[in-house]
Amino acid sequence: MQFRRATFTDKKRIIEICSNIWEGDDYIPNILDQWIADDKGEFTVLVEDGQIMGMGKLTFAEPGVGWLEGLRVAPEARGRGYAREITRYFIRKGREMGFDRLQLSTYYQNDASIHIIESYGFKRIADFYYAEQKVNPTKNLFRDEVMQATLNGVDYEELVQLFLNAPEQKVVNGFIGLGWFFKKLKKEELNNAIKRGHIYYLKKDGQIVGGIFIYPDHKKDNSYYIPMVTGTDEAITALLQWVYEDAVRRGFKTLAAMIPNDSRLKSIYLDQGFKHWEEGIDANVFVYELKLRGGDE
Repeated sequence: MQFRRATFTDKKRIIEICSNIWEGDDYIPNILDQWIADDKGEFTVLVEDGQIMGMGKLTFAEPGVGWLEGLRVAPEARGRGYAREITRYFIRKGREMGFDRLQLSTYYQNDASIHIIESYGFKRIADFYYAEQKVNPTKNLFRDEVMQATLNGVDYEELVQLFLNAPEQKVVNGFIGLGWFFKKLKKEELNNAIKRGHIYYLKKDGQIVGGIFIYPDHKKDNSYYIPMVTGTDEAITALLQWVYEDAVRRGFKTLAAMIPNDSRLKSIYLDQGFKHWEEGIDANVFVYELKLRGGDE
């Protein structure tokens, strides 16, 4: 068994393995070139007898933090302990790369993955509820005027405080979901989002009543993601209606959100037509973390 960095000559085999994931709807083929070319992280394949049997990606998330994703094992190789070996490899690699922590997300029904990562000491640190809404171009709801944030705008400081102190974020330890990649929301991330034109807000009687963080350039699954929305119930409702129409304008077919496990916020999303294919569950996406300093493999 050998681990090595993936190369462009591995693409055919990697795509073959991914074709059996999520009924052929795996996101990895969409970003495969980007992952192979990433020089800040490592896209690794596990090779046995000259054949790729598994893979995984370690991404630089922020100083001291590595993000683990894309762990896959070929269907014919499952049950041989490869997933455990890949996880073990990346824990060692994370230490070699100087990370203090490794983080990852997983679906709540992925029992095998959860068993492996918990056996290595990963702790669950945040729960989210994934929901989505199909975009219908004929629907027309939005009425209020939404403003785009700027770094030098008169509302900048008030807007930053609105996002950083949002009560919904406390239940998820400050994490937001950029697709299935999660990170803690900090002022630097907000500033970057403002520069990209991804922060919008509503005012009423001269006061900010709500703000939304949009992520329409997600490369993995071609969905328009909402990492965060906060404010009064009325403002959140209006902002979700606005983002729906923005998705129509941009030509997306699906709106998606990683919603903090907060009953008020989840209720507003559901009232606006967001849903998950399995009902009656509080959270369906878990974020895990492993502290690397001073720990054993």
